[in-house]
Amino acid sequence: MRHLFPDQLITIRSEFGQRTFVVGSKLIGSALLAGGVLLAWTVFTVGMVLWDLTGLENQNGALGESGVIKVDSLGIEIDKLSNTAKSLRNQVDAALDFYQAEVSFKSTDNIAGSGRELKDQDGAAGGSAASQVRFLLSALDRSIAELEQERRLSSEKTKVLEALETETKLRDEKMKRLVARLIDSMSQASEGLENIFANLGLSPDGLAKEAQNLYSGIGGPTIVEYNLAETGRPYDLLQGIRLDTLAEEINRFNLNRLAFLGVPIGHPVKGSNRLTSGFGQRWHPVTGRYHHHGGTDFAAPRGTDVFSTGDGVVTFAGTESGYGKTIRIRHMNGIVTLYGHLDRIRVNVGQRVARGLHIGDIGSTGQSTGPHLHYEVRVGSRAVNPMTFIRAENHVHKQKRQ
Repeated sequence: MRHLFPDQLITIRSEFGQRTFVVGSKLIGSALLAGGVLLAWTVFTVGMVLWDLTGLENQNGALGESGVIKVDSLGIEIDKLSNTAKSLRNQVDAALDFYQAEVSFKSTDNIAGSGRELKDQDGAAGGSAASQVRFLLSALDRSIAELEQERRLSSEKTKVLEALETETKLRDEKMKRLVARLIDSMSQASEGLENIFANLGLSPDGLAKEAQNLYSGIGGPTIVEYNLAETGRPYDLLQGIRLDTLAEEINRFNLNRLAFLGVPIGHPVKGSNRLTSGFGQRWHPVTGRYHHHGGTDFAAPRGTDVFSTGDGVVTFAGTESGYGKTIRIRHMNGIVTLYGHLDRIRVNVGQRVARGLHIGDIGSTGQSTGPHLHYEVRVGSRAVNPMTFIRAENHVHKQKRQ
């Protein structure tokens, strides 16, 4: 220990006199050891801050308030470390100035014989001690500079995260308004279709249930579980956007849409035609007697196209007494449509047809005085006025315009 850090003879002169004392090698070694420990602590702390900032940078995709808080807290810790390091730097710098300006390493007249030798040793040792202190101060300056740089980076990252958080909040508000408009639009469309069903004397709930049972298939390959929280955006940012309500309204509208397609709405003849006989009691043109007319007659040139008025399944396609060549189609809710006096049948029994499909041609088969279509709509076993279902198409067009 004495070889590395020899004893130092220190003389302090002032206007009140002169005082001489010896600084032992143990005291010098302890001071240098404390400075080294302080330097190691500073380097370790800076390394930990750099490690935290690196981890935060790797996770900067997960935006949110927590990221801003974490960067802010790191910035505060960096400021504390920087201030502590600066204070320590100033204290050590002041001590070194005092050491160099006020303390002189020289022998006194009270130490005979060995005074000059001690003076020479003291000068060399003093220079060595000062060099070591300067090395510690240089390392401390580098640590302070690194802390300042990390503080600036922390401040910049905080600003970036705050800007991204603001942008995310604006985007979420826009999504909420869009979802709200979609919910209102879906709800109004569903209410319009349900009102049409009610005006036709049909049960909207019954039609929706039948559509759900008819279109209920599901399946597919094994699906890997999808966790929204692991996609880089916290799930709680989506709360309050009413996605569940939107999904319910979309499902409600789809069921009503399928029910609407399965109800015979619209006119079976798109070409030029004329209503020649309505629904109810009438004078039969062939028998010459009063009969209940269970449908509506539309006169048109022979061969005019006849279309299905709704989705369904063909239950009869052939010749029937009185009706001539006839087609029967079963639709939803037990509704059946009949197309009589055809010249040609273009579908087969068991065939599934869609609304607007060309199913036959107008003719004059059966009890008929000329080419026309006899069109019936039956709910269960009860014949209803087909014009009620034909006019319902006008309500649909009116809603589309609105």
